[in-house]
Order: sequence, then structure tokens, then C-alpha cells
Amino acid sequence: MISVIIPVYNVYAYLIECIDSVINQTYMNLEIIMIDDGSNDGSSELCDKIAFKDDRIMVIHKENGGLSDARNVGISKANGEFLFFLDSDDILDKNAIKCMVDFCDDNDVDIVIGQLQRFVDELTINNKKEIVQFQTVDSNTALKKMLLHQDIGHEACGKLYKRKLWEKRKFPKGQLYEDYLVMYDLIMECDNVGIIRKPLYYYRVRHGSIMNTKIERKELQILEVTEMVTNDIIQKRPEVGEYALYLQLVTCLKTMKRILDVGMDAYEDEQKKILTFVHKNKFLMMKRWVNIKDKIKIFCLMLNKNIFYYIYSMGERTNEINMK
Repeated sequence: MISVIIPVYNVYAYLIECIDSVINQTYMNLEIIMIDDGSNDGSSELCDKIAFKDDRIMVIHKENGGLSDARNVGISKANGEFLFFLDSDDILDKNAIKCMVDFCDDNDVDIVIGQLQRFVDELTINNKKEIVQFQTVDSNTALKKMLLHQDIGHEACGKLYKRKLWEKRKFPKGQLYEDYLVMYDLIMECDNVGIIRKPLYYYRVRHGSIMNTKIERKELQILEVTEMVTNDIIQKRPEVGEYALYLQLVTCLKTMKRILDVGMDAYEDEQKKILTFVHKNKFLMMKRWVNIKDKIKIFCLMLNKNIFYYIYSMGERTNEINMK
């Protein structure tokens, strides 16, 4: 049995579409755990109504404690051999769970990872028959892929986990960017990881999400979080240490862009910290595996932050056009 864990907080407009995508999975042996995290927009009542649709659904109501706390409650109530996390405004491909379970049955892997596809407003699914690629990799290869954002994202959602991985592990309560802290540690604990190169998880990009608004001071925790992850990886897996530094460098570039969105003189201490780290690790520009666009951003930032901001903004506008 697969336990699908779905934290719910003020997502009334998207909740039915999300849960329907789980109920209608071609793989039927599911336990669907909805954790209402103190919603006040009608989502709480809607959870109870939805539960009448299907006896596989369990609804838990609790006081608001945040995403990590809700997930931890779901883990504690789960009875499945495998766990799957789904955010309540996202959507699953109808064959997502079956595809992952079949892969797990045929291969000795601890995690199965499908591809995540972002969408804004309306979701368009490509139903054309395509050849799907499958791959099994060891822990170090999976870690490197995650650090380079190749096939494996750092988000907890969209992945099928063996239950044993969560027996002594929790998401850090009250921590922003909780997935960063958990996922890299999880990958290092695995023996083998399965990769399915097909979109199975559809991630809704909401206009009010963190990455679509001007940065607030609390969000600058990302600099500390990625530094913690980098240091942990360098200590435990020094052979992939440079890739961890690259992840931290890319995070610094993204954070600098969001700081400059606020103003050229905003968060001056954090700007200095970022510039110091970039200059210290500029040797990464010489690595063949570093993305050429990131090399350009690094060079521009060391040259002049106004040039960096212009180049980065142009790239973002191009990406927005391509998503539409």
C-alpha cells in the first residue's frame, strides 16, 4: 500500500482538482491522508466533504503548525510500505503512482523520482505516446544530479519513498526551505535511486508564491540553509564537494537577484556575504560541467551588480515567455 500525504492549508480553489488526481490514479491500493493545517478559507470543511467520495481518504484536522508539522503528522499516521508527498494545489498524472510502483517492483531502489513539470493557471497535459527512459543510479550519482538540477529536484514532493527512510526522520518544524535540509540527507542514506524521465507531477506556480514576490528578511535563511547543506555534504561525501559549492553558488546568484529586485542597496550585509562567497569560489567558472548561463552570471556579478541584474532579469523574462 502507498500512503499519499497531502498537507492542506487555504487552498479551497485547487483542492478538488488535486484530490481527484489522486482518487483517479490507475494504481488503486492507496491510503490518502489529508492533513488540514488549520485552514480558514473553507478548505477544512471541503476536506470532510471530499472524504465521503472515497473510503481510502483519512482527514486529520489540527492547529496551524506549518508545512513541515503537517507532513510529520501525516508520516506518523501512515500505514503504507511507501510514502508519497503531494502539495494540495498540485496535480498528479493519472499513471504516476503505478509507474513508480512498477519501477520499484522491478528494481532495488529506495526512492523513485518522476519528473516535475511547472504550470501557471491552466494545465495542458501532453498525451502523446513517447518512449519513457528509466535509470537506476547509486547514491553519489543521485546526489550529484540533485546538486546540478539534472533529473532530480530538491523538493520532497513527486517522489516515492520506502517507509524505512522516514522511521527516524522528520521535517524541521518552523523552518523555511525545509526540503533542502531533508532531501540531500535522504539521498545520502539511499543505496540506489530510480529515475523516470517523464512528467508525473504537475507543480502549480501561483502568482503569490515566495519566488514570485519581493524577498523578505526571513527568506534570506536560504543562504544559511544552503551553507549547512554544503558543509554537511563536504564532510560526508567530499568527492562531490565541488558540486555542493556550485549549488550554494547558484543559490547565492538567485538570492542576489531577488535582493536587487528590492533595491540596489537592500540587505547590504547579505549582499557582501554573497559577493565574498562568489569571489572565493569563482574557480567554478572553469569547470566544464557548470552551466554556461551561470558562468555568465558569475562573471557579470564580479564585474558590476547592475550588469548582473540586467542580464539575470532578461533571462527571467525569456523563461516566463516560454512557460506561457
